Amino acid sequence: MPNCFSLTKYGKDLATDLQTVDDEMREFFGEPADSKHWLWGWYDTIGLALACGRDWAWIREAFFEDPELVKIVDHLSARYTVESWYQHR
Repeated sequence: MPNCFSLTKYGKDLATDLQTVDDEMREFFGEPADSKHWLWGWYDTIGLALACGRDWAWIREAFFEDPELVKIVDHLSARYTVESWYQHR
């Protein structure tokens, strides 16, 4: 059963493609484009926590020692709502 998540910009009805989210964050933080890696590894850390149903406060606390991930949490939480679920057959 994979755990999943989506991010939807406030005021929008449809989820934003996660690669688009990454591209927008790279532009916002002045980081170069990279189609092979997630910015500062956010998808594998913050994304996993979101997929597991954790909220922004929990994630911020869990990664408080990593200032780059805290920046991403602040950025995402100010712009997106989260939906998490698991897929089963």
